[in-house]
Amino acid sequence: INVTVIDLFDIYSNVFYPHGASLPAVSTVVDRMGVGVRSGMIFLSADSVVGVMAYAATGELVNSAVLNGQKVASSISVLSLHQHAGLRPCSSAVCHSDDLSVIQADSTCREVFVNGSEASGSSSVLISVLCAHETTTIPVRVWYPLVPLQLRVDDDILNEVSGWRVAVAG
Repeated sequence: INVTVIDLFDIYSNVFYPHGASLPAVSTVVDRMGVGVRSGMIFLSADSVVGVMAYAATGELVNSAVLNGQKVASSISVLSLHQHAGLRPCSSAVCHSDDLSVIQADSTCREVFVNGSEASGSSSVLISVLCAHETTTIPVRVWYPLVPLQLRVDDDILNEVSGWRVAVAG
């Protein structure tokens, strides 16, 4: 096999320039046969996903969307653990909520959210995450208000606030 190095990376995905030269370049070969400036052996192995880690930026959401209709969301991060390359963002992750009556998840794992269509809260609802062939879950607490919301005040007269300056147009 004749090989010309076009791109070379270390195990941490950093670009590697042999002897500071730009690529393509002739380099010293270090392989199972020894070290030298010669033809070398290339040994390949699959860099398979061996685990997945996922988390939400905020582990608790207050579902105020049932009161005002405005979506409340928290971003999701999904990282895949590769056998040789370590942790990398998983761009092919798929997410779903285990209970749509409490919380929803974007299918591409960008965020978990509530939009006012939910019927309850939960001390721990799970978001299921699939990346490659590995799965994990993200626990999220969702606070849900008792509706209809009732407010009671002892003094229902709106008085001027002492010391507050009100600009008069004129």
